Amino acid sequence: MYLIPLYTHLTLLTLGNAFLVTLVAVYLNGQGAPAAQIGLVGSAFYLGMLGASFFADKLIERLGHVRSLVLCCLTLTLAAMALTWTSLLPVWLLLRVLAGMAAAVSFVAVESWVLGVAPLHRRSSAMARYMLIYYFSYGISQLFIDWIPTAGLSGFWLASGLCALATFPLLWARRPDLSAEAGANANSGKPPRADRALGLAGCLVAGMLLGALYALMPIQLQQLALGDEIGLYMAWLILCGMAFQLPNGTLADKFGKRTMMVVQTMMIGAGCLLLWEFDGKGA
Repeated sequence: MYLIPLYTHLTLLTLGNAFLVTLVAVYLNGQGAPAAQIGLVGSAFYLGMLGASFFADKLIERLGHVRSLVLCCLTLTLAAMALTWTSLLPVWLLLRVLAGMAAAVSFVAVESWVLGVAPLHRRSSAMARYMLIYYFSYGISQLFIDWIPTAGLSGFWLASGLCALATFPLLWARRPDLSAEAGANANSGKPPRADRALGLAGCLVAGMLLGALYALMPIQLQQLALGDEIGLYMAWLILCGMAFQLPNGTLADKFGKRTMMVVQTMMIGAGCLLLWEFDGKGA
């Protein structure tokens, strides 16, 4: 019960931000922008996320969780609104970098908040619910692409409005116990260097794959004359990923994280080969 306001905040913020990620690509394609420019704008968001990961923890320690999340919501709101004021590529790149930074800080703040509020013996289930809510909200947000005209600016206003509304649930959220979280982290110790390197490599590869997929898949669907079903395809993509969260954690505990990373890499490779084969036959 104590995490419901925080999860409500996460839902609203994800609905707005995730919808905007896809909307930007679809809108630019509708305006006749080249694929390279669309990919550059999409990459700017994830570049901002990468950059913010180096200072997010220090910012949260200095401002606190509530003020950090409010700052992120306001940044995402203004960055979405500002996209409607200009069509200059450098400005769009800067706005998407700022949005990526705000998104990264919000992820760190919400996750550390969950860990700080949830009892020690229930942290795994709390994080599982966090991931399920995030992916479910992300999937639902993609349906907005089919419901709202993407040629105009109404979608940008909707995204900014949802990000702004995400500040209100924080008024009722229970503050995290940072001292308890720090104590738990100190007792757990650091993982081996090899495991940390593997985790970093996995994050980088996953980020490159997902960044390219989220930014360019809507464009590919439009080129395949599936423009009216972009939201549906993107929603299925996200929701299928959500469905694998819980079994993936269980399998990783049973067979090991390295084994699961190898299996998942092979699955991705097989999927790419199948897509390439079907595309070749259809060409």
